[in-house]
Amino acid sequence: MTPLPAPLADLRQYCHQLELPAGQQLMSPGQACQGFIWVLSGQVAVSLLGRQGRDVELYRLNPGDSCVLTTSCLFGNSPFPATAATTRPCRLLLLPEAEFNRALEQSPSFRRLVFASLGERLAALMAQIESIAFDSIDSRLARALLAPGHDELAVTHEQLAQRIGSAREVVSRRLSHFSRQGWLSLSRGHIRLLNADALRRLL
Repeated sequence: MTPLPAPLADLRQYCHQLELPAGQQLMSPGQACQGFIWVLSGQVAVSLLGRQGRDVELYRLNPGDSCVLTTSCLFGNSPFPATAATTRPCRLLLLPEAEFNRALEQSPSFRRLVFASLGERLAALMAQIESIAFDSIDSRLARALLAPGHDELAVTHEQLAQRIGSAREVVSRRLSHFSRQGWLSLSRGHIRLLNADALRRLL
């Protein structure tokens, strides 16, 4: 488990700890944000449902991350605009809204932590938007396949499509092409990378 930053550790007594299984929905569109979320362990995927009914993954929260959309909702007193769900068993800290606002007013170190986390996540989100807007499907797909850093991936075509902002049918066609090239092998819910260097050349 990633150690808590000192400003948040000082507020631990005011936090609620949540333990959630994989596949648990944490937030849904229109839901009121209850507080500041910090990931202790596990992973949370945040996605947006498009007008055509297709999910696009915005970002993933790993240990040591906070949720930029939740934080922005707390600042603006607005509802959550997306869906957040665990992809692995998770332990989260939730600092209630009242304590979050009090800490922002009284603790300069906590303010710095919040704005630093906000800046980092916004930069990553902008990079994701830039990739969806300007990178080719093959480039985005190769990046998603290489991102975990290992050769055995337990992932479906639908999940990959959400991560790169594409349609499942398109992803399936490109994966089949990669397989014919000998770059990977496919089985149900599983992908094995055979030639990572070839995929890197697509980036």
